[in-house]
Amino acid sequence: MRKILLMSGLSKGGGAERVLSILANDFSDNGYSVVFSSFYNNGYYPLNNKVKKKVFNSSNKLLLLYDIRRYVRLNKFDVVICFMYPISYTLCIALLGMRNKPFIISSERSDPSKPTHHKIEKYLRIWSYNSSNHVVFQTEQARNYFKNSLKCKTSIIENPISDNLPEPYKGIRKKNIIAIGRLTEQKNFELLIRVFLKISKEYKEYRLDIFGEGPLKSRLESLICELSLNEVVTIHDFTDDIYNILNESGMYISCSNYEGISNTMLEALALGVPSICTDCPVGGAKMNIVNEKNGLLIDVNNEIQLYNAIKKLITNKEYSKVFSDNYHMVRDRLSVKNVGGKWIDLIESFFIN
Repeated sequence: MRKILLMSGLSKGGGAERVLSILANDFSDNGYSVVFSSFYNNGYYPLNNKVKKKVFNSSNKLLLLYDIRRYVRLNKFDVVICFMYPISYTLCIALLGMRNKPFIISSERSDPSKPTHHKIEKYLRIWSYNSSNHVVFQTEQARNYFKNSLKCKTSIIENPISDNLPEPYKGIRKKNIIAIGRLTEQKNFELLIRVFLKISKEYKEYRLDIFGEGPLKSRLESLICELSLNEVVTIHDFTDDIYNILNESGMYISCSNYEGISNTMLEALALGVPSICTDCPVGGAKMNIVNEKNGLLIDVNNEIQLYNAIKKLITNKEYSKVFSDNYHMVRDRLSVKNVGGKWIDLIESFFIN
């Protein structure tokens, strides 16, 4: 039985953790011994009983490096999979000089063209990827960013869609817009709120429901008050019932300035929720939305296009029903069986003589 260590990011409840938790459960169901590691005690996404958990204390960087090195050495993992570049370079530094190291798979999860927090991180990112045995990207656009700097093998594997999704809703959808994600500049919820101000004046029965937590919560709540939208716009905390809430919603919108691949976008498409998404770097929306067939693509930060797209979905129910009927375009292709199988093929490729 091969032993796999999965290392998730520093933020709790993010997209990387969600994908890794799905993969952890799938790997364990396929006979692998799996450890899911994180830097906080309670993960946001469920793991089955066969997946072991490890919490690394990140408060002291030197002790963290020692703890990772010792844990990997004592447990003799065959493969370590790291999501997000800070985890990749932390692991590679921790394992410097170690004999009989496990195979390392690093995975880029966002837009690599965005500036890193510190200049040295740009170097560490490339160094750690070249120190890995393989790097997985979500999109071709993300891989092309490194085409002149990476010497290791690479591949593209998209995100899996959870098997726990309900069947697409067949009833009359609610008159609301739903948006889901971390409350950060990246997600551009401010644009959505400002556009909804115009929508609410024409279609008074519609509501905007934002589900998320993050550093911009107070600022967004102040904007809602400033625009007198308190009665029709609500920021909700994340909830375990999000799939059912999403499934019955009138439409889903992602206004992101950049993304790896949005998990909530994939889930909305797979549930047949009429969806509007920005065609943002690094190309995840364009990979999964055939414009006007299973969703609508708009330019980043384009208020007029967003307004027109929302109005079109509200006023033309037959048009939006086409999107709902094409839910299978994403749901079948990105099933856990299909995407997990690609990861398992990659893992097993290291052990082919």
